[in-house]
Amino acid sequence: LTYDADLEDGEWVFVRKKKWKGKNKYYRVKEGDTMHSIAQLHGIQLNCLYWRNRKPVGWQPKSGESIQLKGRVKK
Repeated sequence: LTYDADLEDGEWVFVRKKKWKGKNKYYRVKEGDTMHSIAQLHGIQLNCLYWRNRKPVGWQPKSGESIQLKGRVKK
């Protein structure tokens, strides 16, 4: 978020750096999941999630796809 961004009711805001919450290396995408929701669910910074999966910012996964949560996808 930018400093002047508007927040929606019920939106989560982290004021400290996120810490890894899980032990799973991969996540299977469910219907309606976005990179933002996956990052929030697993306590991962969104830009790190894109970096780990070698995807451009703004890319969104399809249902059933596997997203790497820990480490980085090999080339």
